[in-house]
Amino acid sequence: MKNWSKELSNLTEQFQTHFGGLSKEELNWKPNPAVWSIAQNIDHLIVVNKSYYPTFEALEKGNYKPPFMARIGWIVSYIGTKILDAVHPDRRNKMKTFPIWEPEKSSVDGDILSSFENQQAELAQKTEDLRDQIQKDWTSFTRVIAVKGSLTDIYNAWSKSSEMERWFLSKADFYDEAQNRLDQNVGASSRCSYAWQWYLYDETEKGKVLEANGRDFFSFTFAGDCIVDVKLTELGKRVVVELTQKNIPSDDFSKINIRLGCDSGWSFFLVNLKSVYEGGLDLREKNERQKGMVNC
Repeated sequence: MKNWSKELSNLTEQFQTHFGGLSKEELNWKPNPAVWSIAQNIDHLIVVNKSYYPTFEALEKGNYKPPFMARIGWIVSYIGTKILDAVHPDRRNKMKTFPIWEPEKSSVDGDILSSFENQQAELAQKTEDLRDQIQKDWTSFTRVIAVKGSLTDIYNAWSKSSEMERWFLSKADFYDEAQNRLDQNVGASSRCSYAWQWYLYDETEKGKVLEANGRDFFSFTFAGDCIVDVKLTELGKRVVVELTQKNIPSDDFSKINIRLGCDSGWSFFLVNLKSVYEGGLDLREKNERQKGMVNC
């Protein structure tokens, strides 16, 4: 949050330094009608920032409900990356903005920089006021999905190598405390260790089973010192799968590769769990020549 306010302040100073000495005519000049002027670009930023005010207001009132797509981690990450790529200064093929973010079509007032400065200060204050509501927890996340099937079958999907390979892994091995590999159809218990591999990826993930109650709870280490808890709850003819990954480090590398990366991966695999156990359709790409495909 402190970095956001600081960046907003720095951006405002840079705009004043680069454009503060320009006249109204210079701010509104453009090389051709298809290109935005400096003033229009600044106005565009004001319009974009203001479009988030209804969300801020809903957060403040406690009635904000994110859209369905916003609840799927890998989709949010994908769209965010694409938007950043689209506005990168080195991008040759420019992308048009959304209609709701279009700036003024005609000449923009000469005090546009003052309006921008005031709006930046207002935005910084709003984000500060909503610190608790919008501060992201980088140390854990939870994903939930309901799967048609018996509690036993869904529990086995997490605890037996043969079942894990149906929807999650290309190769799953569990080992007892003496490091003897378990039979593929034997469920892992607490204090077992594991070695897991995925299609299209060369890495082997190794960790330990922390708890396995044989019915509705399975916990294991993952991605270093992280812990993944899988809680199962019967709901009619379905089983609600609640997955929580916690103990995630808060450094920048872990934020991107574990907090966002694992969130994206688990979102995909939970959908594939549902697909395999309800309809028999495995969504994973298994052709090793197709590396780079969405597979997690």
